[in-house]
Amino acid sequence: MPTMKAKLIVHRKERNEDGHITELKAWIVPVTKYTPHGLKYSAVYIINGVRVIGDTTTNAAKATIGISQALKNNMPLSAWRSL
Repeated sequence: MPTMKAKLIVHRKERNEDGHITELKAWIVPVTKYTPHGLKYSAVYIINGVRVIGDTTTNAAKATIGISQALKNNMPLSAWRSL
């Protein structure tokens, strides 16, 4: 049986007025015990070229809710802190 490849569903990268970078990527992936929701993500905040905050699919339930809300409301990444 062929395996499903990950499908990128969102890639947002923003630079704020101070030059700091926020980037989010999310993919639809096959459902497995590691991704029971069928979603994989990566988020990062970079200050002066240094990754100060980064997260991946390890906190999947919260990510799924946050990504869904943000996409539904077409929110910029800078507004995600309030989720």
